[in-house]
Amino acid sequence: MSRKTISRIAAVLCILAALGVFFAASRSTHFMMDDLSYATNINPDSPNYGQPVSSVKDIVESQVWHYFNWGGRTVAHVVLQFLLWSGEIGADIFNTIALSLLCVFLVGRKRKLDLWMIVLSFGMMISTNPNWHQSLLWQSATANYLYMMLLCIPFTGLYLRKTACVKDEDKVAGESVSGKGKCPKWLCATGAALGMFVWGVLSGWTNENIGPTVFLITVAVIVFLFKRKIKVPVWMYTGSVGTVIGSAAMILAPGNGVRMEYVEDHGSFIKNMIARASTLITNSETYLFSIFIMLLMVYICYRLLFKKLPSYEVILLGLAAIVSDCAMFLSPHYPDRAGFGSMVFALWAVLKMLAEIFEQSEKSERFKIAMSLFFWAAGVTLLGIYL
Repeated sequence: MSRKTISRIAAVLCILAALGVFFAASRSTHFMMDDLSYATNINPDSPNYGQPVSSVKDIVESQVWHYFNWGGRTVAHVVLQFLLWSGEIGADIFNTIALSLLCVFLVGRKRKLDLWMIVLSFGMMISTNPNWHQSLLWQSATANYLYMMLLCIPFTGLYLRKTACVKDEDKVAGESVSGKGKCPKWLCATGAALGMFVWGVLSGWTNENIGPTVFLITVAVIVFLFKRKIKVPVWMYTGSVGTVIGSAAMILAPGNGVRMEYVEDHGSFIKNMIARASTLITNSETYLFSIFIMLLMVYICYRLLFKKLPSYEVILLGLAAIVSDCAMFLSPHYPDRAGFGSMVFALWAVLKMLAEIFEQSEKSERFKIAMSLFFWAAGVTLLGIYL
């Protein structure tokens, strides 16, 4: 058996072990706190009020009331109520699949999957997470953060990959999202535009700091292509517009105004701004310190090795991590789990740079495996301690 085959088998075993431990941790975390109310029809005007969710109608009635009376994260709470409807075992299975897909999306490049990079992605997803217990195991937060990033990352990836192939004008200017030769060109373009618009609305309608950040990424990519006089596909414009509409629908929800009535007031406007700034700085240092330090260290290594700046997509992701974190200044409350999206953007940038570094020589393969095992062990140990 060759060394490469042994390495692949070891990576697969690490992935299966990690998912097994994560699933066990999920099984040991029962529905709690907000889960108990969202598992029922929360619309007081419904005849099924207070009864367990048992139909799509219950979810629709609940979210209509929720939008006008408590908050605008409709997409996240629709996902949450479907998860709760599926039961604890069903939700745990879906969560394990969702985490797996997110880890894979973060390391997918050039249509190839590096198994050890998936191991590394999983390990860092746990060990650099501001609050992995709440963002990955507690259903209410899992729907708001894990699933919403799983919705945004592939959408954002479609834009970022355009910056990686600017030298290939055919790919950038003429490529259809639906593929060539499968349908008339105008039909493919129309379908892609409509599909990306809907996906954009959903991606914008996720979290108050993530939705607008995704919009800024789409604009930055469009400007990047426009300045290089490369034709921008229509779907990129419609997708970007969709994120604006989704973000506006979320932020301007009438329920947010109702919810703000229960927020602690520090007095004058200046005092409130000082309190928010203090909270942002303190929480950023506490919750995101590890991933931001990792981002800085890998960036320095990349510059020393290649003597150049990272790719435009890496720079955008690094900025997205910072912007989505700073956007919490606008929120009167910054719980640690809210840093999950910023962590994912930073982790995505780190993994992209590491993938390039590891491709330089055969010797780096050993370092990649060692680093993957280190973070894998850290992640599994944290889950094991929780169990």
